[in-house]
Amino acid sequence: MLKLTRWLVPAFLVAALVTATSARAATTYTVNTTADNATTGTECSGAPGDCSLRQALDKATSGDTVLVPASATPYSVSAGEIFVPDGVTLAGGGPATTIISGGGTSQILNVDTGTGLTTIKDLTLTDGNNSSGNDASGTIDGSKGNVNLALDDVLVRNGQTNGGWGAGMEIGGTVKITDSRFTNNSTSGGGGGGAIDFFGSSDVTISNSVFAGNTLAGNSPGGAIVFEGSGTATITSTTFSGNSLAAGASAFGGALDIQENETATIKNSTFSGNSSPAQGGAIDLLLTGTHLTLVNDTFSGNSAPSGANLANAGSAAAQNTVFASPAGGGSSCSAALTTSGHDLDDSAANSCGLSTGSGDLIGVNPGLAPLADNSSEVGTAGGQPQTMALPVTSAAVGAGDASVCTSLGNVDERGFPRPGIAGKACDIGAFEALQLGTATALSSSSTHPANGQSVTLTAGVAASAVPAGVPGPSGTVTFKDGSTVLGSAPLSGGHASLSTSSLAPGAHQVTAAYSGDLSYVASASSAVTVTVEPPRPKISRLRESHKVWRLGSKHARISRKIPVGTRFTFKLNTQSNLRLTFRKLNGRHK
Repeated sequence: MLKLTRWLVPAFLVAALVTATSARAATTYTVNTTADNATTGTECSGAPGDCSLRQALDKATSGDTVLVPASATPYSVSAGEIFVPDGVTLAGGGPATTIISGGGTSQILNVDTGTGLTTIKDLTLTDGNNSSGNDASGTIDGSKGNVNLALDDVLVRNGQTNGGWGAGMEIGGTVKITDSRFTNNSTSGGGGGGAIDFFGSSDVTISNSVFAGNTLAGNSPGGAIVFEGSGTATITSTTFSGNSLAAGASAFGGALDIQENETATIKNSTFSGNSSPAQGGAIDLLLTGTHLTLVNDTFSGNSAPSGANLANAGSAAAQNTVFASPAGGGSSCSAALTTSGHDLDDSAANSCGLSTGSGDLIGVNPGLAPLADNSSEVGTAGGQPQTMALPVTSAAVGAGDASVCTSLGNVDERGFPRPGIAGKACDIGAFEALQLGTATALSSSSTHPANGQSVTLTAGVAASAVPAGVPGPSGTVTFKDGSTVLGSAPLSGGHASLSTSSLAPGAHQVTAAYSGDLSYVASASSAVTVTVEPPRPKISRLRESHKVWRLGSKHARISRKIPVGTRFTFKLNTQSNLRLTFRKLNGRHK
Protein backbone atom coordinates (compact mmCIF):
# COMPACT_ATOMS: atom_id res chain seq x y z
CA MET A 1 0.00 0.00 0.00
CA LEU A 2 2.84 2.32 0.81
CA LYS A 3 4.49 1.59 -2.53
CA LEU A 4 1.28 2.21 -4.33
CA THR A 5 0.85 5.56 -2.62
CA ARG A 6 4.38 6.59 -3.42
CA TRP A 7 3.87 5.61 -7.02
CA LEU A 8 0.56 7.51 -7.41
CA VAL A 9 1.94 10.81 -6.19
CA PRO A 10 4.70 11.09 -8.79
CA ALA A 11 2.28 9.94 -11.51
CA PHE A 12 -0.14 12.72 -10.59
CA LEU A 13 2.62 15.31 -10.71
CA VAL A 14 3.82 14.06 -14.07
CA ALA A 15 0.27 14.29 -15.49
CA ALA A 16 -0.05 17.86 -14.25
CA LEU A 17 3.28 18.79 -15.78
CA VAL A 18 2.36 17.25 -19.12
CA THR A 19 -0.94 19.15 -19.15
CA ALA A 20 0.72 22.45 -18.28
CA THR A 21 3.44 21.93 -20.87
CA SER A 22 1.03 20.99 -23.65
CA ALA A 23 -1.32 23.97 -23.08
CA ARG A 24 -0.79 26.60 -25.77
CA ALA A 25 -1.06 30.29 -25.04
CA ALA A 26 -3.30 32.29 -27.39
CA THR A 27 -1.38 34.27 -30.00
CA THR A 28 -2.17 37.52 -31.79
CA TYR A 29 -1.08 37.88 -35.41
CA THR A 30 -1.10 41.37 -36.93
CA VAL A 31 -1.53 41.66 -40.69
CA ASN A 32 1.21 43.88 -42.13
CA THR A 33 0.42 44.03 -45.86
CA THR A 34 -2.70 44.66 -47.91
CA ALA A 35 -1.50 42.26 -50.63
CA ASP A 36 -2.97 38.75 -50.83
CA ASN A 37 0.32 36.90 -50.41
CA ALA A 38 0.34 33.12 -50.56
CA THR A 39 1.08 31.00 -47.50
CA THR A 40 4.70 30.06 -46.76
CA GLY A 41 6.59 28.15 -44.14
CA THR A 42 8.04 31.35 -42.67
CA GLU A 43 4.93 33.52 -42.72
CA CYS A 44 4.18 36.02 -39.93
CA SER A 45 7.67 35.77 -38.46
CA GLY A 46 8.17 39.51 -38.02
CA ALA A 47 9.62 40.48 -41.40
CA PRO A 48 8.06 43.42 -43.27
CA GLY A 49 5.16 42.33 -45.50
CA ASP A 50 5.37 38.67 -44.44
CA CYS A 51 1.91 38.49 -42.81
CA SER A 52 -0.94 38.98 -45.26
CA LEU A 53 -4.52 38.26 -44.21
CA ARG A 54 -4.31 34.86 -45.85
CA GLN A 55 -1.00 34.09 -44.11
CA ALA A 56 -2.19 35.26 -40.69
CA LEU A 57 -5.33 33.11 -40.85
CA ASP A 58 -3.25 30.17 -42.06
CA LYS A 59 -1.00 30.58 -39.02
CA ALA A 60 -3.80 31.06 -36.47
CA THR A 61 -5.50 28.27 -34.56
CA SER A 62 -8.42 28.17 -32.15
CA GLY A 63 -8.17 30.88 -29.48
CA ASP A 64 -5.88 33.10 -31.56
CA THR A 65 -6.64 36.61 -32.78
CA VAL A 66 -5.85 38.05 -36.20
CA LEU A 67 -5.67 41.85 -36.13
CA VAL A 68 -6.25 43.77 -39.37
CA PRO A 69 -5.17 47.38 -38.74
CA ALA A 70 -6.78 50.47 -40.23
CA SER A 71 -5.54 51.16 -43.74
CA ALA A 72 -6.14 53.73 -46.45
CA THR A 73 -5.92 50.87 -48.95
CA PRO A 74 -8.33 47.89 -48.81
CA TYR A 75 -6.93 44.49 -47.94
CA SER A 76 -7.11 42.42 -51.11
CA VAL A 77 -8.50 38.91 -51.43
CA SER A 78 -7.76 37.92 -55.02
CA ALA A 79 -6.73 34.25 -54.93
CA GLY A 80 -10.00 32.71 -53.75
CA GLU A 81 -11.67 32.51 -50.35
CA ILE A 82 -9.57 32.50 -47.18
CA PHE A 83 -10.19 29.80 -44.62
CA VAL A 84 -11.02 31.07 -41.11
CA PRO A 85 -10.18 28.36 -38.55
CA ASP A 86 -12.69 27.43 -35.88
CA GLY A 87 -12.41 29.53 -32.72
CA VAL A 88 -10.34 32.37 -34.24
CA THR A 89 -11.15 36.08 -33.78
CA LEU A 90 -10.72 38.26 -36.87
CA ALA A 91 -10.70 41.90 -35.73
CA GLY A 92 -10.32 45.14 -37.66
CA GLY A 93 -9.86 48.74 -36.62
CA GLY A 94 -13.47 49.66 -37.45
CA PRO A 95 -15.66 49.22 -40.54
CA ALA A 96 -14.75 52.67 -41.88
CA THR A 97 -11.00 52.05 -41.77
CA THR A 98 -10.49 48.29 -42.17
CA ILE A 99 -11.88 47.14 -45.50
CA ILE A 100 -11.35 43.66 -46.92
CA SER A 101 -12.25 43.43 -50.60
CA GLY A 102 -12.79 40.59 -53.03
CA GLY A 103 -12.45 43.09 -55.87
CA GLY A 104 -15.67 41.83 -57.45
CA THR A 105 -13.90 38.64 -58.61
CA SER A 106 -13.12 36.52 -55.55
CA GLN A 107 -14.95 34.98 -52.63
CA ILE A 108 -13.65 36.38 -49.35
CA LEU A 109 -13.99 34.14 -46.27
CA ASN A 110 -14.87 30.52 -45.51
CA VAL A 111 -15.69 29.90 -41.84
CA ASP A 112 -14.95 26.51 -40.34
CA THR A 113 -17.22 24.04 -38.60
CA GLY A 114 -16.39 23.45 -34.94
CA THR A 115 -17.30 23.90 -31.31
CA GLY A 116 -15.24 27.06 -30.77
CA LEU A 117 -16.70 30.53 -31.22
CA THR A 118 -15.43 32.21 -34.38
CA THR A 119 -15.71 36.00 -34.22
CA ILE A 120 -15.52 38.58 -37.00
CA LYS A 121 -15.71 42.18 -35.84
CA ASP A 122 -14.96 45.85 -36.54
CA LEU A 123 -14.41 45.66 -40.29
CA THR A 124 -15.99 45.84 -43.75
CA LEU A 125 -16.25 42.96 -46.20
CA THR A 126 -16.96 44.26 -49.69
CA ASP A 127 -17.23 43.11 -53.30
CA GLY A 128 -17.04 39.39 -52.66
CA ASN A 129 -18.09 37.29 -55.63
CA ASN A 130 -18.90 33.64 -56.18
CA SER A 131 -19.27 33.35 -59.95
CA SER A 132 -18.61 29.61 -60.06
CA GLY A 133 -22.25 28.57 -59.93
CA ASN A 134 -21.51 26.44 -56.85
CA ASP A 135 -23.77 26.59 -53.82
CA ALA A 136 -21.67 29.04 -51.82
CA SER A 137 -21.68 32.66 -50.68
CA GLY A 138 -19.61 35.37 -52.26
CA THR A 139 -18.62 36.91 -48.92
CA ILE A 140 -18.87 34.66 -45.84
CA ASP A 141 -19.34 31.02 -46.68
CA GLY A 142 -20.34 28.63 -43.93
CA SER A 143 -22.03 26.08 -46.13
CA LYS A 144 -20.46 23.18 -44.22
CA GLY A 145 -22.96 23.94 -41.45
CA ASN A 146 -22.66 23.62 -37.67
CA VAL A 147 -20.70 26.88 -37.48
CA ASN A 148 -20.56 28.88 -34.26
CA LEU A 149 -20.15 32.44 -35.52
CA ALA A 150 -20.47 35.96 -34.09
CA LEU A 151 -20.50 39.12 -36.24
CA ASP A 152 -20.08 42.38 -34.36
CA ASP A 153 -19.86 45.81 -36.00
CA VAL A 154 -19.39 44.34 -39.47
CA LEU A 155 -20.45 45.90 -42.77
CA VAL A 156 -21.11 43.39 -45.56
CA ARG A 157 -21.78 45.10 -48.88
CA ASN A 158 -21.83 44.51 -52.64
CA GLY A 159 -21.52 40.74 -52.32
CA GLN A 160 -22.57 38.61 -55.30
CA THR A 161 -23.24 34.96 -55.88
CA ASN A 162 -24.46 33.17 -58.98
CA GLY A 163 -26.03 29.82 -58.26
CA GLY A 164 -25.34 29.96 -54.56
CA TRP A 165 -27.47 31.09 -51.64
CA GLY A 166 -26.81 34.24 -49.64
CA ALA A 167 -24.47 36.66 -51.39
CA GLY A 168 -23.48 38.15 -48.03
CA MET A 169 -23.46 34.93 -46.05
CA GLU A 170 -24.61 31.31 -46.36
CA ILE A 171 -24.45 29.49 -43.08
CA GLY A 172 -25.92 26.89 -40.76
CA GLY A 173 -25.34 26.66 -37.04
CA THR A 174 -25.39 29.15 -34.19
CA VAL A 175 -25.08 32.70 -35.48
CA LYS A 176 -25.18 35.98 -33.58
CA ILE A 177 -25.20 39.26 -35.54
CA THR A 178 -24.88 42.53 -33.59
CA ASP A 179 -24.49 46.17 -34.67
CA SER A 180 -23.92 45.10 -38.27
CA ARG A 181 -25.17 46.06 -41.72
CA PHE A 182 -25.81 44.13 -44.94
CA THR A 183 -26.30 46.38 -47.98
CA ASN A 184 -26.53 45.96 -51.76
CA ASN A 185 -25.81 42.23 -51.80
CA SER A 186 -27.25 40.32 -54.76
CA THR A 187 -28.00 36.65 -55.33
CA SER A 188 -28.89 35.17 -58.73
CA GLY A 189 -28.95 31.88 -60.57
CA GLY A 190 -31.43 30.01 -58.42
CA GLY A 191 -30.22 30.56 -54.89
CA GLY A 192 -32.23 32.35 -52.18
CA GLY A 193 -31.41 35.03 -49.64
CA GLY A 194 -30.14 38.21 -51.25
CA ALA A 195 -27.98 38.90 -48.18
CA ILE A 196 -28.11 35.75 -46.00
CA ASP A 197 -29.25 32.16 -46.25
CA PHE A 198 -29.70 30.35 -42.93
CA PHE A 199 -30.17 26.64 -43.45
CA GLY A 200 -30.69 23.60 -41.23
CA SER A 201 -31.63 23.90 -37.59
CA SER A 202 -29.85 27.22 -37.17
CA ASP A 203 -30.13 29.24 -33.99
CA VAL A 204 -30.02 32.87 -35.13
CA THR A 205 -29.92 36.09 -33.11
CA ILE A 206 -29.85 39.46 -34.89
CA SER A 207 -29.89 42.78 -33.03
CA ASN A 208 -29.24 46.48 -33.68
CA SER A 209 -28.57 45.87 -37.36
CA VAL A 210 -29.63 47.02 -40.83
CA PHE A 211 -30.51 45.15 -44.04
CA ALA A 212 -30.94 47.58 -46.93
CA GLY A 213 -30.98 47.37 -50.72
CA ASN A 214 -30.33 43.64 -50.98
CA THR A 215 -31.79 41.94 -54.07
CA LEU A 216 -32.62 38.51 -55.38
CA ALA A 217 -33.01 37.51 -59.03
CA GLY A 218 -34.90 34.43 -60.17
CA ASN A 219 -37.68 32.46 -58.52
CA SER A 220 -36.06 32.08 -55.13
CA PRO A 221 -37.21 33.55 -51.81
CA GLY A 222 -35.94 36.17 -49.36
CA GLY A 223 -34.73 39.51 -50.74
CA ALA A 224 -32.65 40.03 -47.59
CA ILE A 225 -32.82 36.74 -45.62
CA VAL A 226 -34.22 33.28 -46.17
CA PHE A 227 -34.65 30.89 -43.24
CA GLU A 228 -34.86 27.58 -45.06
CA GLY A 229 -34.52 25.25 -42.07
CA SER A 230 -36.41 24.33 -38.95
CA GLY A 231 -34.44 26.45 -36.51
CA THR A 232 -35.19 29.51 -34.41
CA ALA A 233 -34.59 33.19 -35.06
CA THR A 234 -34.84 36.24 -32.81
CA ILE A 235 -34.56 39.64 -34.48
CA THR A 236 -34.49 42.78 -32.32
CA SER A 237 -34.11 46.50 -33.09
CA THR A 238 -33.28 45.98 -36.75
CA THR A 239 -34.35 47.88 -39.89
CA PHE A 240 -35.16 46.17 -43.20
CA SER A 241 -35.53 48.70 -46.03
CA GLY A 242 -35.53 48.60 -49.80
CA ASN A 243 -34.90 44.86 -50.13
CA SER A 244 -36.51 43.31 -53.18
CA LEU A 245 -37.16 40.35 -55.46
CA ALA A 246 -36.88 40.50 -59.24
CA ALA A 247 -39.91 41.80 -61.12
CA GLY A 248 -41.95 39.06 -62.76
CA ALA A 249 -40.54 36.30 -60.58
CA SER A 250 -42.72 33.87 -58.64
CA ALA A 251 -40.76 34.59 -55.49
CA PHE A 252 -41.81 35.38 -51.95
CA GLY A 253 -40.61 37.58 -49.11
CA GLY A 254 -39.19 40.94 -50.17
CA ALA A 255 -37.24 41.17 -46.93
CA LEU A 256 -37.68 37.82 -45.13
CA ASP A 257 -38.84 34.40 -46.22
CA ILE A 258 -39.52 31.99 -43.36
CA GLN A 259 -39.81 28.37 -44.43
CA GLU A 260 -40.43 24.85 -43.14
CA ASN A 261 -40.80 24.66 -39.33
CA GLU A 262 -38.87 27.81 -38.52
CA THR A 263 -39.92 29.75 -35.41
CA ALA A 264 -39.15 33.47 -35.53
CA THR A 265 -39.69 36.35 -33.13
CA ILE A 266 -39.24 39.94 -34.35
CA LYS A 267 -39.24 42.83 -31.86
CA ASN A 268 -38.78 46.61 -32.04
CA SER A 269 -37.97 46.43 -35.76
CA THR A 270 -38.89 48.43 -38.86
CA PHE A 271 -39.85 47.14 -42.34
CA SER A 272 -40.14 49.84 -45.00
CA GLY A 273 -40.05 49.87 -48.80
CA ASN A 274 -39.45 46.13 -49.29
CA SER A 275 -41.12 44.49 -52.27
CA SER A 276 -42.09 41.17 -53.82
CA PRO A 277 -43.66 40.57 -57.26
CA ALA A 278 -45.78 37.75 -55.83
CA GLN A 279 -46.46 37.76 -52.08
CA GLY A 280 -45.03 38.93 -48.79
CA GLY A 281 -43.65 42.38 -49.61
CA ALA A 282 -41.93 42.45 -46.22
CA ILE A 283 -42.30 38.93 -44.76
CA ASP A 284 -43.52 35.65 -46.17
CA LEU A 285 -44.47 32.65 -44.03
CA LEU A 286 -44.28 30.06 -46.74
CA LEU A 287 -45.70 26.97 -45.06
CA THR A 288 -48.27 26.16 -42.39
CA GLY A 289 -45.58 24.84 -40.04
CA THR A 290 -43.87 28.22 -39.70
CA HIS A 291 -44.37 30.38 -36.62
CA LEU A 292 -43.91 34.15 -36.34
CA THR A 293 -44.38 36.50 -33.40
CA LEU A 294 -44.30 40.26 -33.94
CA VAL A 295 -43.85 42.63 -30.99
CA ASN A 296 -43.71 46.44 -31.28
CA ASP A 297 -42.77 46.39 -34.96
CA THR A 298 -43.53 48.92 -37.71
CA PHE A 299 -44.52 47.91 -41.25
CA SER A 300 -45.08 50.66 -43.81
CA GLY A 301 -44.73 51.13 -47.55
CA ASN A 302 -43.99 47.49 -48.38
CA SER A 303 -45.50 46.16 -51.61
CA ALA A 304 -46.75 42.90 -53.09
CA PRO A 305 -49.91 41.73 -54.91
CA SER A 306 -50.70 39.59 -51.85
CA GLY A 307 -49.76 40.39 -48.28
CA ALA A 308 -47.89 43.62 -48.89
CA ASN A 309 -46.63 43.65 -45.30
CA LEU A 310 -47.17 39.99 -44.33
CA ALA A 311 -48.09 36.87 -46.29
CA ASN A 312 -49.02 34.55 -43.47
CA ALA A 313 -49.79 31.02 -44.55
CA GLY A 314 -48.19 29.93 -41.31
CA SER A 315 -48.99 30.86 -37.74
CA ALA A 316 -48.54 34.57 -37.05
CA ALA A 317 -49.24 36.62 -33.94
CA ALA A 318 -48.79 40.32 -33.33
CA GLN A 319 -48.87 42.76 -30.44
CA ASN A 320 -48.18 46.52 -30.29
CA THR A 321 -47.44 46.41 -34.05
CA VAL A 322 -48.24 48.90 -36.85
CA PHE A 323 -49.40 47.65 -40.28
CA ALA A 324 -49.55 50.70 -42.55
CA SER A 325 -49.54 51.94 -46.15
CA PRO A 326 -49.53 48.66 -48.09
CA ALA A 327 -48.62 49.07 -51.76
CA GLY A 328 -48.44 46.98 -54.93
CA GLY A 329 -52.14 46.13 -54.97
CA GLY A 330 -52.10 43.87 -51.95
CA SER A 331 -53.63 44.31 -48.52
CA SER A 332 -51.42 44.45 -45.41
CA CYS A 333 -51.91 40.78 -44.50
CA SER A 334 -52.86 37.91 -46.80
CA ALA A 335 -54.83 36.33 -43.97
CA ALA A 336 -55.97 37.18 -40.47
CA LEU A 337 -53.31 36.77 -37.80
CA THR A 338 -53.63 36.18 -34.09
CA THR A 339 -53.70 39.54 -32.38
CA SER A 340 -52.65 39.81 -28.78
CA GLY A 341 -53.96 43.36 -28.67
CA HIS A 342 -52.87 46.96 -29.25
CA ASP A 343 -52.07 46.51 -32.95
CA LEU A 344 -52.86 49.10 -35.64
CA ASP A 345 -54.03 48.51 -39.23
CA ASP A 346 -54.54 51.76 -41.14
CA SER A 347 -56.93 50.09 -43.59
CA ALA A 348 -60.61 49.82 -42.75
CA ALA A 349 -60.63 46.49 -44.62
CA ASN A 350 -58.82 45.03 -41.60
CA SER A 351 -56.97 42.36 -43.58
CA CYS A 352 -54.89 41.45 -40.52
CA GLY A 353 -58.01 40.52 -38.55
CA LEU A 354 -57.62 42.94 -35.66
CA SER A 355 -60.22 43.38 -32.94
CA THR A 356 -61.23 46.68 -31.36
CA GLY A 357 -62.11 44.85 -28.18
CA SER A 358 -58.45 44.15 -27.46
CA GLY A 359 -57.23 47.71 -27.90
CA ASP A 360 -56.52 47.35 -31.62
CA LEU A 361 -56.93 50.38 -33.91
CA ILE A 362 -58.58 49.72 -37.28
CA GLY A 363 -58.68 52.17 -40.18
CA VAL A 364 -56.57 54.70 -38.28
CA ASN A 365 -53.67 56.54 -39.92
CA PRO A 366 -50.63 56.46 -37.59
CA GLY A 367 -49.08 59.49 -39.33
CA LEU A 368 -45.70 57.86 -39.78
CA ALA A 369 -42.93 60.06 -41.14
CA PRO A 370 -40.70 58.69 -43.94
CA LEU A 371 -37.74 56.52 -43.06
CA ALA A 372 -35.00 58.80 -41.74
CA ASP A 373 -32.11 59.19 -39.31
CA ASN A 374 -33.98 60.02 -36.13
CA SER A 375 -31.01 59.78 -33.80
CA SER A 376 -30.27 56.57 -31.96
CA GLU A 377 -28.27 55.05 -29.16
CA VAL A 378 -27.59 52.16 -31.52
CA GLY A 379 -24.41 52.53 -33.54
CA THR A 380 -24.45 50.00 -36.36
CA ALA A 381 -21.63 49.59 -38.84
CA GLY A 382 -22.04 52.28 -41.49
CA GLY A 383 -24.19 54.58 -39.35
CA GLN A 384 -27.30 54.65 -37.22
CA PRO A 385 -30.35 52.62 -38.30
CA GLN A 386 -33.15 54.60 -39.89
CA THR A 387 -36.58 54.60 -38.30
CA MET A 388 -40.08 55.97 -38.98
CA ALA A 389 -41.03 58.70 -36.53
CA LEU A 390 -44.44 59.05 -34.92
CA PRO A 391 -45.76 62.58 -34.35
CA VAL A 392 -46.89 63.18 -30.80
CA THR A 393 -50.42 63.62 -32.18
CA SER A 394 -50.51 60.10 -33.66
CA ALA A 395 -53.23 57.71 -32.50
CA ALA A 396 -50.47 55.15 -31.95
CA VAL A 397 -48.86 57.32 -29.27
CA GLY A 398 -49.72 56.05 -25.81
CA ALA A 399 -51.88 53.25 -27.25
CA GLY A 400 -49.53 50.32 -26.61
CA ASP A 401 -49.65 47.61 -23.98
CA ALA A 402 -47.32 48.75 -21.20
CA SER A 403 -46.52 45.23 -20.03
CA VAL A 404 -45.30 44.31 -23.50
CA CYS A 405 -43.04 47.36 -23.60
CA THR A 406 -41.68 46.35 -20.21
CA SER A 407 -40.80 42.92 -21.62
CA LEU A 408 -38.65 44.74 -24.20
CA GLY A 409 -36.76 46.63 -21.52
CA ASN A 410 -38.95 49.74 -21.94
CA VAL A 411 -36.93 50.97 -24.91
CA ASP A 412 -37.75 51.46 -28.60
CA GLU A 413 -35.67 50.46 -31.63
CA ARG A 414 -33.36 53.42 -31.07
CA GLY A 415 -32.76 52.50 -27.43
CA PHE A 416 -34.86 55.47 -26.27
CA PRO A 417 -37.15 55.05 -23.27
CA ARG A 418 -40.76 53.90 -23.26
CA PRO A 419 -43.07 55.56 -22.45
CA GLY A 420 -41.82 58.75 -24.07
CA ILE A 421 -44.48 61.12 -22.77
CA ALA A 422 -45.09 61.48 -19.07
CA GLY A 423 -48.45 60.18 -17.95
CA LYS A 424 -49.06 58.10 -21.06
CA ALA A 425 -48.60 54.44 -21.92
CA CYS A 426 -45.98 53.37 -24.45
CA ASP A 427 -46.57 53.64 -28.21
CA ILE A 428 -47.55 51.08 -30.83
CA GLY A 429 -44.70 50.27 -33.22
CA ALA A 430 -40.91 50.35 -33.17
CA PHE A 431 -40.61 54.12 -32.59
CA GLU A 432 -41.45 55.84 -29.32
CA ALA A 433 -42.45 59.49 -29.58
CA LEU A 434 -40.76 61.66 -26.96
CA GLN A 435 -42.03 65.00 -25.74
CA LEU A 436 -39.57 66.49 -23.30
CA GLY A 437 -39.88 70.03 -21.98
CA THR A 438 -37.26 72.73 -22.55
CA ALA A 439 -36.41 76.16 -21.17
CA THR A 440 -34.59 78.79 -23.20
CA ALA A 441 -32.53 81.56 -21.61
CA LEU A 442 -30.92 84.49 -23.43
CA SER A 443 -27.86 86.56 -22.59
CA SER A 444 -26.04 89.37 -24.37
CA SER A 445 -22.34 90.11 -24.42
CA SER A 446 -23.29 93.73 -23.64
CA THR A 447 -26.54 95.35 -22.59
CA HIS A 448 -25.30 98.89 -23.37
CA PRO A 449 -23.16 98.65 -26.50
CA ALA A 450 -21.90 101.65 -28.37
CA ASN A 451 -23.48 102.47 -31.68
CA GLY A 452 -22.14 100.10 -34.37
CA GLN A 453 -20.55 97.78 -31.81
CA SER A 454 -21.08 94.06 -32.45
CA VAL A 455 -23.18 92.29 -29.84
CA THR A 456 -23.17 88.49 -29.34
CA LEU A 457 -26.50 87.02 -28.32
CA THR A 458 -26.30 83.55 -26.74
CA ALA A 459 -29.24 81.25 -26.09
CA GLY A 460 -29.02 78.28 -23.75
CA VAL A 461 -31.61 75.51 -24.15
CA ALA A 462 -31.97 73.16 -21.19
CA ALA A 463 -34.21 70.12 -20.83
CA SER A 464 -35.52 68.76 -17.59
CA ALA A 465 -35.67 65.09 -16.58
CA VAL A 466 -33.95 63.74 -19.70
CA PRO A 467 -33.95 59.92 -19.62
CA ALA A 468 -30.62 58.13 -19.83
CA GLY A 469 -29.53 57.46 -23.39
CA VAL A 470 -31.44 60.33 -25.01
CA PRO A 471 -29.21 62.96 -26.67
CA GLY A 472 -29.72 66.61 -25.89
CA PRO A 473 -31.91 69.00 -27.87
CA SER A 474 -31.12 69.74 -31.51
CA GLY A 475 -32.62 72.18 -33.99
CA THR A 476 -32.30 75.95 -34.36
CA VAL A 477 -32.71 79.12 -32.33
CA THR A 478 -34.20 82.27 -33.89
CA PHE A 479 -33.22 85.64 -32.44
CA LYS A 480 -35.62 88.59 -32.69
CA ASP A 481 -35.64 92.30 -31.99
CA GLY A 482 -39.29 92.69 -31.11
CA SER A 483 -40.99 91.17 -34.16
CA THR A 484 -37.98 91.68 -36.43
CA VAL A 485 -35.89 88.56 -37.07
CA LEU A 486 -32.19 89.19 -36.52
CA GLY A 487 -31.14 85.70 -37.65
CA SER A 488 -31.00 82.02 -36.70
CA ALA A 489 -28.27 79.68 -35.50
CA PRO A 490 -28.04 75.91 -35.02
CA LEU A 491 -28.14 74.51 -31.51
CA SER A 492 -24.94 72.75 -30.50
CA GLY A 493 -24.15 71.45 -27.05
CA GLY A 494 -27.24 73.19 -25.71
CA HIS A 495 -26.21 76.65 -26.97
CA ALA A 496 -26.65 78.84 -30.04
CA SER A 497 -25.06 82.24 -30.70
CA LEU A 498 -25.57 85.12 -33.12
CA SER A 499 -23.43 88.24 -33.48
CA THR A 500 -24.98 91.43 -34.88
CA SER A 501 -24.07 95.09 -35.22
CA SER A 502 -27.34 96.09 -36.90
CA LEU A 503 -29.16 97.37 -33.80
CA ALA A 504 -29.99 101.07 -34.12
CA PRO A 505 -29.45 103.47 -31.22
CA GLY A 506 -32.08 103.09 -28.52
CA ALA A 507 -33.62 100.32 -26.44
CA HIS A 508 -34.37 96.90 -27.97
CA GLN A 509 -36.36 93.98 -26.55
CA VAL A 510 -34.41 90.96 -27.80
CA THR A 511 -35.72 87.36 -27.51
CA ALA A 512 -34.61 83.84 -28.53
CA ALA A 513 -36.99 81.08 -29.66
CA TYR A 514 -35.97 77.39 -29.80
CA SER A 515 -37.59 75.44 -32.66
CA GLY A 516 -37.90 72.07 -30.91
CA ASP A 517 -37.18 68.68 -32.53
CA LEU A 518 -38.57 65.15 -32.53
CA SER A 519 -37.88 64.70 -28.84
CA TYR A 520 -38.05 68.21 -27.39
CA VAL A 521 -40.79 70.85 -27.43
CA ALA A 522 -40.19 74.43 -28.51
CA SER A 523 -39.61 77.20 -25.99
CA ALA A 524 -38.85 80.92 -25.95
CA SER A 525 -36.79 83.14 -23.67
CA SER A 526 -37.81 86.20 -21.76
CA ALA A 527 -36.87 89.50 -23.37
CA VAL A 528 -33.47 91.01 -22.68
CA THR A 529 -33.17 94.79 -23.01
CA VAL A 530 -30.22 95.89 -25.10
CA THR A 531 -29.80 99.68 -25.20
CA VAL A 532 -27.55 100.93 -27.95
CA GLU A 533 -25.88 104.21 -27.04
CA PRO A 534 -26.25 106.96 -29.66
CA PRO A 535 -23.05 108.02 -31.43
CA ARG A 536 -21.18 111.09 -30.26
CA PRO A 537 -22.39 114.12 -32.27
CA LYS A 538 -20.09 115.13 -35.08
CA ILE A 539 -20.41 117.93 -37.62
CA SER A 540 -19.19 117.40 -41.16
CA ARG A 541 -19.46 119.21 -44.48
CA LEU A 542 -19.59 122.64 -42.85
CA ARG A 543 -20.23 125.41 -45.38
CA GLU A 544 -20.83 129.18 -45.05
CA SER A 545 -22.20 131.53 -47.68
CA HIS A 546 -19.94 134.53 -46.88
CA LYS A 547 -16.46 134.66 -45.64
CA VAL A 548 -16.98 138.28 -44.45
CA TRP A 549 -20.12 139.24 -42.64
CA ARG A 550 -21.91 142.49 -43.34
CA LEU A 551 -22.86 144.73 -40.52
CA GLY A 552 -26.20 146.33 -40.06
CA SER A 553 -28.36 143.64 -38.55
CA LYS A 554 -28.41 141.76 -35.30
CA HIS A 555 -29.76 138.61 -36.92
CA ALA A 556 -28.36 136.71 -39.80
CA ARG A 557 -30.84 136.86 -42.65
CA ILE A 558 -31.09 137.09 -46.37
CA SER A 559 -32.99 140.03 -47.83
CA ARG A 560 -34.73 139.97 -51.17
CA LYS A 561 -31.94 141.96 -52.79
CA ILE A 562 -28.72 141.86 -50.88
CA PRO A 563 -27.50 139.16 -48.42
CA VAL A 564 -27.01 140.86 -45.11
CA GLY A 565 -25.95 137.74 -43.16
CA THR A 566 -24.16 134.43 -43.59
CA ARG A 567 -25.89 131.07 -44.13
CA PHE A 568 -24.31 127.95 -42.60
CA THR A 569 -24.88 124.36 -43.87
CA PHE A 570 -23.55 121.17 -42.25
CA LYS A 571 -24.28 117.53 -41.63
CA LEU A 572 -24.79 115.83 -38.25
CA ASN A 573 -24.04 112.14 -37.79
CA THR A 574 -26.87 111.70 -35.30
CA GLN A 575 -29.95 113.52 -34.11
CA SER A 576 -28.77 116.18 -31.66
CA ASN A 577 -29.69 119.47 -30.06
CA LEU A 578 -27.51 122.17 -31.63
CA ARG A 579 -26.70 125.60 -30.22
CA LEU A 580 -24.91 128.23 -32.28
CA THR A 581 -22.85 130.87 -30.42
CA PHE A 582 -21.52 134.03 -32.11
CA ARG A 583 -18.80 136.26 -30.78
CA LYS A 584 -17.70 139.68 -31.88
CA LEU A 585 -14.06 139.87 -32.71
CA ASN A 586 -11.94 142.96 -33.31
CA GLY A 587 -10.22 143.27 -36.58
CA ARG A 588 -10.84 141.34 -39.78
CA HIS A 589 -13.58 138.73 -39.67
CA LYS A 590 -13.36 135.47 -41.56
